[in-house]
Amino acid sequence: MDYYHVLERMKPEERESIRRKLYYVLVTRRIREVIDSAIEIDHNELQKHYFLGEIQENCWIPIDIIDKACEINKKDILLPFHFSELWFCLNKQIIRRTLSSGKIIQGKVNFYSAYLDHDNELLEILQNGIREIGSQEKFGKLVERSQIAISRSLLKKAKLSLVSIIKACQVLGINYWTAIEGKKLF
Repeated sequence: MDYYHVLERMKPEERESIRRKLYYVLVTRRIREVIDSAIEIDHNELQKHYFLGEIQENCWIPIDIIDKACEINKKDILLPFHFSELWFCLNKQIIRRTLSSGKIIQGKVNFYSAYLDHDNELLEILQNGIREIGSQEKFGKLVERSQIAISRSLLKKAKLSLVSIIKACQVLGINYWTAIEGKKLF
């Protein structure tokens, strides 16, 4: 079932106004996994905001459904990083929007990796986050990085991955904006 079924109950002018304001995301296996995880964590929370029905791959859904799913997924620190942060979730996904003229704009979201300069405070956050998860290998899976890449960061042979720092902050209950404030980003 597509999200459009919810809009069918509205007056045509309301429906069209809402459609034109929203960005939509093509449902892929990755997006489906993010939504399924949120439903597992808190089915009622997602359902009270959205009538989801049976979302199938290759249909278009509003971006705010995925945003809400990511917010719910933050409750489980053992989920991969991209399950809990909207823009990282959307990396390599296709989004579209219909302009008021009727023209459809569509494209693939692409984010490049970002890194931070080594800093004792950030290194300590990363080490504590890894310790909390249990191992570099387990932590690496959560941030889609190899154990070797994590190890190189800890040994200061490679810059710190922004994703790794954000996930470590999430695991430790630290505000990542505060942790990276004033740090040099690459």
